[in-house]
Parts: sequence; C-alpha cells; structure tokens
Amino acid sequence: MKNCIASLILFYFFCFNSFAQTTKCNDELLLSIKGTWSKIPQQPMLKPVTKAEFDKTTKKMGDFHQLLLMAYPEGIGCEPRVVMINPGPSFYVPSMYSYYYYTAILPYTCIKNKPVKIDQTNTTFRVIVNNFEDFWTSTQFFIAGQEIFYRQRNAGKWNGYNAYYSDEHPLVILTRKDKLPYKPVTRKEYLAYMIHYVDSSYTNRADLYKKHNDPSMKEQAKAITNQKNNILKVFREETEKSSNQNLLDSPAVVNEIGSINFSEATRIFITEEEGGKVLLMINPSYFRKDLPRYVPQFMIVRIQGGEDGTISERYFAKNIKEKFPFEKLQAMIDK
Repeated sequence: MKNCIASLILFYFFCFNSFAQTTKCNDELLLSIKGTWSKIPQQPMLKPVTKAEFDKTTKKMGDFHQLLLMAYPEGIGCEPRVVMINPGPSFYVPSMYSYYYYTAILPYTCIKNKPVKIDQTNTTFRVIVNNFEDFWTSTQFFIAGQEIFYRQRNAGKWNGYNAYYSDEHPLVILTRKDKLPYKPVTRKEYLAYMIHYVDSSYTNRADLYKKHNDPSMKEQAKAITNQKNNILKVFREETEKSSNQNLLDSPAVVNEIGSINFSEATRIFITEEEGGKVLLMINPSYFRKDLPRYVPQFMIVRIQGGEDGTISERYFAKNIKEKFPFEKLQAMIDK
C-alpha cells in the first residue's frame, strides 16, 4: 500500500512538472488575464468649489468612464486604474472649473515564464475639461495682453475628428460645432507685434551702451542699431509681400519665435510640413457666462502610450482609438 501511494505521488509530481515545463508565458496567456477595475480615491475638495459642484463634476467623470467602457469594457491583460482629478478654477478661463478623468492600465508581462503585473505605465486615456493642457504650449509672448500659444502639430484624423500631437499619441479637442474656444493669430497681428517687439527691445539695448563714454560702447550701440534695422527690414518686407498677396488675415505659421537667424533670405512664414508652428490665442467670445462653472464648454481627449508597449497596452490603445464614442462625449458640451 505504501509503495502504491508513493507511486501516485511521483506520478502527480511528474505530471505537474511536465505541465509547468510545457506551459509558456506568452501574449496569448497574458490576454487571457481579466483585470479588475479600481478607482484611486479622490482628494478632498478645495475652495471655492462647493459640495454640490464637486458632486456634479464627479458624476460627469463617472459618465466619461461609462463611455470608455463602451470601447474597452474590461481590463485585458492588465489592472485598469481610474483617476479623477478634482475641479478647480481653470488656468486659462478662471470663471470656469477644469477637471480631469484618467484611466491608466498596469499591464502584465512575462518574467521568468510567469505573468507579473508592472506597477507603472505610460499608457493612459484622459478627458480634460475646460483646459487646453496638451493642446498647445506657451510662447511667453503676448499680443494686446493675450498670451500666444503654439498649437500641437496636425496628426490627421481620429474617428473623423481633427487630431493633433502625433499619430501614436493623438488628441482631439471637442467644442461646440459652430464655434471654437481659440482663434488663429493672423499674419498682420504677428508682424505688427514682432516689429514693435524688435524695435523696442533692440532700442533699449542700444540705449544702455550709449550712456557710456567708452568709444567701444558707442560702437556696440551702433552695431545693435544696425542689427535692429536689418531685422525690421525683413519684417516690413514680409508685411508688404503678404499685403500684396492678400494674406495678412491668414493664420500665422512660423518658425519658433526668437530662433530665427535673420537675413535677406529669411522666411518669416513657413508651412506645417516644413516644421512651422501654428500660433493661436484664446477666443473670449466663445465662453458662455450663463452656465454653471462645472459645465464642460470644451474638452480635450487623448490616448497616450500603448503603441510600443506590452500586448495588453497595445490592445487597450487599439480599442480606444477604434471604438471610443466621441459623438456621445461631444453631446455633453454645455450640459
């Protein structure tokens, strides 16, 4: 009897060991893992947000999550995490609240032939309410008191919507269908600003050297003035050229401000395909003051990461890109 039991133990050990040796951790195994949705606790609300406003924004972010589930109903090969960033006055339009919904996925990968969860990821989906974050970057320049921004580069289409940033990490800005919360800086505005900026800044620099009796300082002031005049000539010639071609009211697409080496051959305006940057500013007439501060007046939607990640990160990105219902999210504008 003892010999029989010993034989059975050896038999089961052999079978288990053989199974372990033949079962490999691979993409198929990883995609068979069903992760569990979890939510990172929200931080306490901050003034001036009221309890009612906090609850309404939390509900709206819950609605965003339900739309995500239409494209990606369960965690495949990962543990999905939901993050809701509390409302607060928008940096760009302080009369509104901005807030953020994120989903990040913590993927499983194969380590020593076993599925192991990675506790960090660059693969996220986000909805940003009433904030231009990710859509543009500041130039640190102002025209008539309004800050000027570089729009992210054109990246084609995402589900029929204009996409920006890159093909791998596209973002879409959702607005009212008849109006935009931003407007282009025109060539006329840009040229007038740069002529004034160059004239005043170079004149001030030259004046500093002119105050000294040292002849070398006087020569330096003269050199700065000559440089100013050469630069102004380029901008004034472009103004005349754009005027003759009826292009002064067209959008300004430029090299990065301040990085141009000026000469008679300098091109002020170039195309996006050549690396030009579209200049934008906020459109104050877009924003409604009769709506509660928490209501989405525009939204940024972005998928980040996934293209070069694990199989589960690529699966997540693919499903969001192909199936997310933008039209249902856009229907929440002004509501």
